[in-house]
Amino acid sequence: MLRVSQYFKTSLEVINICSSQSNSMLAGSEEYWGNSDPGCLFKRLVYGDIANPVLMLDELDKARSDGVYNPLSALHQLLEPEQAALFHDLSVPELQVDASYVLWIATANDISAIEKPIVDRFAKFNIAIPTREQMSVIAKNQYVRFRQKEANGFFDADIKADVLDYLCQFHPRKVRKIMEVALGRAAYFERSYLTIEDIEQSDSDKEVNQRGIGFLAMNI
Repeated sequence: MLRVSQYFKTSLEVINICSSQSNSMLAGSEEYWGNSDPGCLFKRLVYGDIANPVLMLDELDKARSDGVYNPLSALHQLLEPEQAALFHDLSVPELQVDASYVLWIATANDISAIEKPIVDRFAKFNIAIPTREQMSVIAKNQYVRFRQKEANGFFDADIKADVLDYLCQFHPRKVRKIMEVALGRAAYFERSYLTIEDIEQSDSDKEVNQRGIGFLAMNI
């Protein structure tokens, strides 16, 4: 989605729906509340530089609703261009904002958990698990981005073919996690390239399975 927003020369804001307990994140909170505050949509349009930002609703199917506080209720208006052009944030109801140019994108694992009227307002795309050929491109790109951002000039320009082939068995998020640790391991041993051993030693899930129990670290 970041690449999409860059392509359209606009901005991206990711809204984590699973942590929302009401629609205030989108539409603001009522002005009679002592801590009334505009929602992210109002802030993005009024204080931002563009009228067509990309707002990505992450994990839409995990929205928590008890029937009274529905974090998705504002979408019934905002996903209809004619109604979105007459948007009023709850904290500043006297000010009308044109939100009809906003580009809405949502992600979900299970659309059956989302209200049908909201699902029907979206164009739906099913993203399949990457093929091995696609994973090869993804792993290469992740290696290049890490090399450019974190260690430009230290590691080889290209990842070795056998290492790339080994990485293709994992999903993209895990490739990124493993590669970051593996590159650190290679740097520790003063190598400018990755080996399969680096990848194997950086697979924390494999280590947990071998030991039978694992712990997550948390900064305090």
